[in-house]
Order: sequence, then C-alpha cells, then structure tokens
Amino acid sequence: MKRIRFIIPVLLLGLSGTCVPAYAPSLTAYASETAAQNQPEENAGESSSDNGTSDEETAETELVPQLLDTDKVSTDDILLYSSACVVMDTQNNAILYSKNRSDRHYPASTTKILTTLLALERTDLSDTITFSEEAVNSINWWDSSNMELEPGDQLTVEQTLYGVMLQSANEAAYGLAEYVSGSVDAFAQDMTDYAISLGCRMTHFTNASGLHDDNHYTTAKDLALIASAAAQNEDFRTITGTINYSVENINYKAMTPETEESQEGDHSTGNEAASESTQTTPELVPEPFPLYNHHKMVNNEYPYEGCYGGKTGYTEEARNTLVTYARRGDIDLVCVVMDCPGGGNYIYDDTALALDYCFENYERLLEEYNEAQALLDYPDMALMDWYHPEITPLSAQEGYYPYLKESMAVYTQYLENQASQETLDEAIEDKSLEAFMEYSRMNQYRPLIIVCVILFVVLVALSLVLIYIARRFKRRRRRRRYEAMKRQRLTENQKEADSQKENEP
Repeated sequence: MKRIRFIIPVLLLGLSGTCVPAYAPSLTAYASETAAQNQPEENAGESSSDNGTSDEETAETELVPQLLDTDKVSTDDILLYSSACVVMDTQNNAILYSKNRSDRHYPASTTKILTTLLALERTDLSDTITFSEEAVNSINWWDSSNMELEPGDQLTVEQTLYGVMLQSANEAAYGLAEYVSGSVDAFAQDMTDYAISLGCRMTHFTNASGLHDDNHYTTAKDLALIASAAAQNEDFRTITGTINYSVENINYKAMTPETEESQEGDHSTGNEAASESTQTTPELVPEPFPLYNHHKMVNNEYPYEGCYGGKTGYTEEARNTLVTYARRGDIDLVCVVMDCPGGGNYIYDDTALALDYCFENYERLLEEYNEAQALLDYPDMALMDWYHPEITPLSAQEGYYPYLKESMAVYTQYLENQASQETLDEAIEDKSLEAFMEYSRMNQYRPLIIVCVILFVVLVALSLVLIYIARRFKRRRRRRRYEAMKRQRLTENQKEADSQKENEP
C-alpha cells in the first residue's frame, strides 16, 4: 500500500508534465493574437511614408544585400538593399555613386520636393490659399497622409509647404497645385516640363502628391537632379530641415482638459458624478496643428553627421523611397534611394552607407566622373559601347554608359595607355594638318584651273566654228569661180559659133 501511495503521485506529476507542453503553443498563439488585436493599425499608402518605412517593418526575416547580374552599378565596393540609388554632388551635379540609376521607379511622396520647389519659385510665402472641396476630398482620408483640412480652410503658402514637406499632406499638395497652376493636371504638366528643363529624360508626373499612378514615374538620376535643384533654394533648405512646426489660425479643435476639481468631484460622488459627466459635452477650443518631420536622419532617430534635410516616401507599388541631404565641409551631397524593402532601417542603412562611401572617396569619385564625362566626347567610344552595341550615346546620357563594367575596363585601359595614345593623336593631328594644307593649296588654284578649262573649251569651240565658216567660204568661192569659168566658156563657144555662121557663104 505504501508503494501504491507513492506511485500514484508520481504518475499524476508525469501526466501533468506532458499536458502542459501540449497546451503551450495554443497559449502562445492566443497571447500573440491578443497583442496584435490590441496594437493600433498603421495607415497604408502615403501615411506610411511619414515614417520612411512600410508595414513590412514587422518582418522577422533579416534581408541580406546582394548584387544581381542585372544590376548596373558604378562600383561593387558597397552592397545595398534598394533597387536603385544615386549620390549626387549638389554643387556640380556630378554622380559619385549609382545603382540602376536609369531604371524606372515610382517616386511616391518624394514627388513633393518638386511640388515645393515650383511653389517657392512661383508664389510668395505670405500668399493665402483657400482649399477647395475638390482638393480636400480628392484623397482617401483613411489610407493617405493629411493634415485634416476642410473645404474653405485658409493657409499661407508657407504653412502649406510645411504641411506638404513635414506632414506629407496630400490634400495640401493638391490645394497648392490648384493655387499655382489652376488645376492639378496643369500643375503636373508644369512639373514634367520643369523636370525636363533640369535634364530629366525619363520622368513624367500626373499629380502633385506622389499617390500611385502608372504614368507617374521617374528614375534615381532624375530625382537626384530635381533634389539637387531644390537644394539651391534657401527657403527649401529651411523647410526640409525643420523638425517641428505648428500651423496656427486654422479650424483645428481639441477637447479642454479636465480640471483637478472635476476629478475630485468624480471620486467623491461615485457613480452619480460619473453619470452626470457623461451628460455634459466637453468644450472644444482652437488648437495649433503640430507638424513633425518623419525623416529619421533629420529628427535624429537615426543620427547621421551632416544631414540637414530630406523627404520620405512610401506606397505599396513604390515601396520605400528616401531623399537625404548631407553636408560635410565644402562637400554637399544628396542621396536618392528608391524601391527599398521594408523592415528595420534598411533604407537608412543604404543611405548612410552610400553617403559615407562618397564622402570618404569624394576626390577619387569626382575625378572618375569627370573622366567618364570626357569619355563621352572621345570619338571611338562615343559611337557605341564595344561590348553592348545597343547602348548609344543617348542612352549613355541616361546612365548606362560608361558605368558598365566592360566599358569602364576599356576606359581604364585607354587611360593606362594615355601617353602613347596622345602621341598617336598628335601624329594623326599633324597628318591631318598636312592633308588640310595640301587640300588648301589645291583649292588655291582650283578657280584658275576651272577658268582655264572653260577658256580652252571656248577656244576649241570657236576654232571649230571658224574652221567651219572658213570651209564654207572656201567652197562658196570655188563654186563661184567654177560658175564664172563655165559662163566664160559658154560665152566663148557662143562667140565661135557666131563667127562661123558669119564666115559661111
């Protein structure tokens, strides 16, 4: 009996140990599901652009940057998560680093950089904008970033621009477009024309906000040209580098906070006071609308030395896009990153890596860029890419050439033999000069030769004419002489005949 009493508790403990692990997964799943339900949902679309990362931020898998065979990069010294990237010097538009810089991508809210630049150039900051119903209601309020404007609200251009750049407010961008160009479509055409004037060749805009449209696209290089042009505007630099801003004098309302007396009354009276408080309507008072810059390098959530501005962007089709300005000493760069996967801080890691690489190797990269530009003027290599005949000088200007590895290898070989090549060029130049001088000498006598030939032809013709005339006159004289002799003979014969008749008896 004692053994049985001892064995029964041991069996019960064993059974309880096997049951607990079996129920553990279901308990864990229930806990995670409850936590997910209690966690507030993030807005989709452009509202996610405010944080510079998408909803994929919760992904548990860690991505590894890699270089694909189809990627066109200026160097493989750095590897990025993003599909396209360009680092440009804002002072001379020199491209220091590029990855797929001419591939077409959607810019998302980084479109608002050009929206802001156009507004700054064509309006005054003190101008007043009255927002129309069409501008305000043209967006989906649930999945699009906004600043809660209502039809008839009025803001200055300056306040609107802060809302566009910091809050990424889409209805503010549309209202601004209507004020500048009369309509969103007309403003989008103005944006496209302005981009073309900056040298953009693969860019087309259909709206002022960057909300997705299949015909609203650009490239990393073109977006860098736009961002570089915007950096030359002091007002733009001030706006893009601002972390916090409050919009005053607008119809924003907020509930008045409860006072301590009301709180004490609630505790003392219990349920009766609670029921009375539910019957009273809290008073609404005007309150400034706070704007916050969501670029993590600007607001120091992801600190980066020298960063003084930028713009985030996100749509499901574009994924994450980011434009970042940074200055160190006399070097002022802009980094454009497009089509970056969400999760973690991949887009900021790419930006920091690309900017660090260009800052640390600035002199060498600038020299290589200048040499590559000079290469486009070199006759043999400007005609076609030896390894890629389909790449023409026009496409070279769009970014494919001379940054292909094969082309750069050819160019490097050309630089190594530059001394002998210069000698050959000089010999060709001297030979060409001699040929030109000989040609000039020949050309000097060409008019005289032509005149002489003409005179010779004329003289020959005249000679032939004179010979013909002389022969005609000679034949005529001979005929006249013959006829005279014939008449004389006939006369003599007639005289002889007459004399014979007279002598006859």
